[in-house]
Amino acid sequence: AAAEAYVRVVCAPFGNLTDAQWRYMAAVGTRRKADGSLEMNYDRAIAQPYQKAYLEAKDINLWPLYDAIRCPTMVLRGAQSDILLHDTAAEMTTRGPRAQLVEVAGVGHAPMFLDELQVRIVQDFLLADPG
Repeated sequence: AAAEAYVRVVCAPFGNLTDAQWRYMAAVGTRRKADGSLEMNYDRAIAQPYQKAYLEAKDINLWPLYDAIRCPTMVLRGAQSDILLHDTAAEMTTRGPRAQLVEVAGVGHAPMFLDELQVRIVQDFLLADPG
């Protein structure tokens, strides 16, 4: 119960989930630390490159890499994301691979793919005829 309550607060920006989905998130998404407190269960190292760039005050220009992509591309963005801004996602539809943009209402940065509609969006994209 404590893990579910913790996840409901920490992961609230991921959108409205069912009680069963919150329980699932708590079961797979948390771990107990040595002191007994809860923390999210993910690799903290994922943020290290961004922290380093922030500390060194470097602007990382990824557009040349993005512009080199030559395959069908989709940007699936949580409409309330504070990480991938709408203007940036919109620009991704006009350059490089000219991505298809899908914004999921009521969701922060990362849709959790626990919702059938979110899964279907990706499934339809992957199964679509690229022609």
